Amino acid sequence: MEVKLQNRLKDLRVEKGYTQQFMADYLGYSGVSGYSELERNGDNIDLKKAIKLSKLFDVEINEIFLPQEYK
Repeated sequence: MEVKLQNRLKDLRVEKGYTQQFMADYLGYSGVSGYSELERNGDNIDLKKAIKLSKLFDVEINEIFLPQEYK
């Protein structure tokens, strides 16, 4: 069974005033498009990146990526 995740990356990024370029650099993407795809579809994030995001935003991982049925 596939679980669709609610992705709060854009909301959190905007709240903190970070640009997509900053986020791409922070996560080690070679360009903005990789990060932009993550904002649109966070289903394919690796654990290391999820942990980095959790630390950057000072929230638990499940507050960033949450199965939609738990909204």
